[in-house]
Amino acid sequence: MSSKYGSIYFSIIPSYAGFTDQLHQFSAFYKLGLSLEYKYVHTSFSSKRSNPPRLSFLEKVTGKIYDKAPSGIKAILSPLKLESAFDVYEFLGFNQYLNSINPKLKLLDLKIINIELSDELLEESNISSFDEIKKFVRIKSKIETDIDNRNLLVKFSLAGKRKRLFFLIHSSVSEFQDSLSLRSAYFKARELSPYKSIFKNRKIKILTHVRQGDVCVLETPWDTCIPLDSRRGDWLREYNKFEDIEPGDTLFRVADYYGFLKGLISCLGDDACSILCFSDGYKRALKLLELNLNESGMSAAQIGALKRSLKAYEKRSFEPFLSLKNSQCFIGESSKKLCRLIHSTITADIIITSNQQRMIQKLVSSYCSLDRPIVIVLYKGRMPDNKDIMPMDEERFIYASLHDPDYEHIVGKVVKLAGLMN
Repeated sequence: MSSKYGSIYFSIIPSYAGFTDQLHQFSAFYKLGLSLEYKYVHTSFSSKRSNPPRLSFLEKVTGKIYDKAPSGIKAILSPLKLESAFDVYEFLGFNQYLNSINPKLKLLDLKIINIELSDELLEESNISSFDEIKKFVRIKSKIETDIDNRNLLVKFSLAGKRKRLFFLIHSSVSEFQDSLSLRSAYFKARELSPYKSIFKNRKIKILTHVRQGDVCVLETPWDTCIPLDSRRGDWLREYNKFEDIEPGDTLFRVADYYGFLKGLISCLGDDACSILCFSDGYKRALKLLELNLNESGMSAAQIGALKRSLKAYEKRSFEPFLSLKNSQCFIGESSKKLCRLIHSTITADIIITSNQQRMIQKLVSSYCSLDRPIVIVLYKGRMPDNKDIMPMDEERFIYASLHDPDYEHIVGKVVKLAGLMN
């Protein structure tokens, strides 16, 4: 939209969050801005939560050499780059692509208005539709009354909860109005920096994502259990056994994912599948305990005992996955493992995750097609609601009750994927 007072632009300022959460914000605000007929100006995204906090001198030097190298040399150096000055958005090709197709503006020529949106704001302002959101933005930015004759830049950002806000946007605008494809941008980045799949060829590619770190139940060497999901009222409380913990909707153990995967493979045929299991492991769980030492009631000696047992505990937890045919496990957090997870997610046939977290659902909504991969979301209790990510979430995701999975239905969906069962 433009007016006699000048052109109207918009940009998106993501909150401090992991990269998939920031992509979730981008998707919603991008649709909102385009629906108002504003022109998009890219502000580079960065996620400290998804990138290494600091780099060594050697890593910094490697990054600088890579940045100045010609494209042919970059292809050779790309593995070193991923291990050194890693930036998840550079790997995705996100900032590079959006900067290349959007206008560059001189801030001195712009009038800047910051607009923060949230579910709380919708409630306070009695906003209940997408049209009312657009009307609010127009009034807030004073577009209809501005007589400055300067170009206007509206900066969208999130200021609280967003489930209702994003549902209203996505349910009204299903696809980017300008046909922007982040998936195409990703594969364009891979042309400059190739990345080899770790799935086995000519197999059904199955990825299982087991989030644990900040949502797990940690078993101690003295045979007690501690829930470490801060969304729970009893987090940090020590229980004598797992069965004593109130199950809730998001309480999953590694064995839950394995049990479902094993059942699915028995239907597909174990030799037909290539299996990757990714997990952040338990290091973040220990960090949470250390940061909340007083509240947890644990002693420094107990924390030390947990640290010493961590490696053996992780190995014991994930050993069943390695017993499966054509299976690999990647446990822990690093730039290399994150790249493997992203690429494997984008190229998988089947993904198994849960409503314990929503990282994979957000990544799939941004970078995958509408039919592949098939995403199986395990749940306990109530069926999850991801309509703020995809309004037709029940068509895009298969919600499988962990206690009563419908393998026949799931395998039926898999069979429909061209070529998978030939």
